[in-house]
Amino acid sequence: MLCFSVCADIVFSFDISCSIDATNITAALNIAKDISLNLTLDSLKGSRISGFSYNADVVDSFSTGEPDDNPSNVVKLLSDLKVTPDTTDECRTRTDVAFNKVIATLATPNDRDDEAYRDVVIFFGDGRTSPLRHRPAAIKAAESIRDNGGVVIWIVLTSNRGLIKVTDGIENEIKNVTSEDPCTGEKLIFYHDDPFVTRRILGFLDQAAGCV
Repeated sequence: MLCFSVCADIVFSFDISCSIDATNITAALNIAKDISLNLTLDSLKGSRISGFSYNADVVDSFSTGEPDDNPSNVVKLLSDLKVTPDTTDECRTRTDVAFNKVIATLATPNDRDDEAYRDVVIFFGDGRTSPLRHRPAAIKAAESIRDNGGVVIWIVLTSNRGLIKVTDGIENEIKNVTSEDPCTGEKLIFYHDDPFVTRRILGFLDQAAGCV
């Protein structure tokens, strides 16, 4: 097992709307667990982790500080997170609501100095806000996180909505909300079925938010 000394406040965000299959959500949780297990979790010289699931609204969450600096506790909190896919006929994906949840989570009274502990959000989803009229709000909220020095990473989950909508989600939303790797200029977009996705993200975090 790798171990990275990353000083960051990390928020995992899981889209569990009806466009995401249950197997994809399981893969997303496993990636989040792998990332957590390979980080030093420490309130002074390490990372802290929060997480939540969402569809039309936030469904379930756990807050920074609950894991008690223990990676195995974070894994349990991720395992206990409510992630049953939304199967209602009128299911929605309110990515704007999710970004606002991230902002609220990172602005809690026990937030650490952002210059020493970088804010990082890792989204798992297909990137298609529904209804689409809320997409601009999602893009604006993501921009505010980036403008404040935060990092937005997206791990793409396979959508069951067809190629046109999948392409729309990536091209018109995911690419507009994610941060760029300052070394390569590439968007921080990854795919859940990449066998090296955990290593790639940990490598970036080690560069961008390594403890000093």
